[in-house]
Amino acid sequence: MTLTPAVSSSEPMSADWARETGIARMMSVPILAANDDLLGVLVVRARDESLSRDENRALMTSFAARAAIAMQHARMYGEAVHRAL
Repeated sequence: MTLTPAVSSSEPMSADWARETGIARMMSVPILAANDDLLGVLVVRARDESLSRDENRALMTSFAARAAIAMQHARMYGEAVHRAL
């Protein structure tokens, strides 16, 4: 999990956009499969310091874990439908 000030981005367009929209913090949480394959990244932005609180970091980590499960279930469902045809 990465928590950074939004305006410290290495990409000027992203930092400018964050300043213009008032985004103060960004959190990136990996969405990992059970075998640790990367399925995606959950990115959350906030206009205040709320992402710095432990309970919000735990909530985002939980969301990412649930997203991984849903993605894996969708993949397995698609494979089952394909086999049934």
